[in-house]
Amino acid sequence: MAGDGLRVVARCALDQVIEAVEGTLPGHYVLAVQWHPERTFGHDGVSRNIFESFVRAAESWERSKS
Repeated sequence: MAGDGLRVVARCALDQVIEAVEGTLPGHYVLAVQWHPERTFGHDGVSRNIFESFVRAAESWERSKS
């Protein structure tokens, strides 16, 4: 079970331990993972998507300030 304002988005296939959560509040970017995507960024699409999503959210936030 995740805390308030969080949704479980990934579990370990072997033991069902929560591996990732994301925020549920609009306009509030939250993503937490229980692994090191920076280690597999170069060859793993899921890890790469995490960083690409973060960059898009940051760009959107920056544009909204203007």
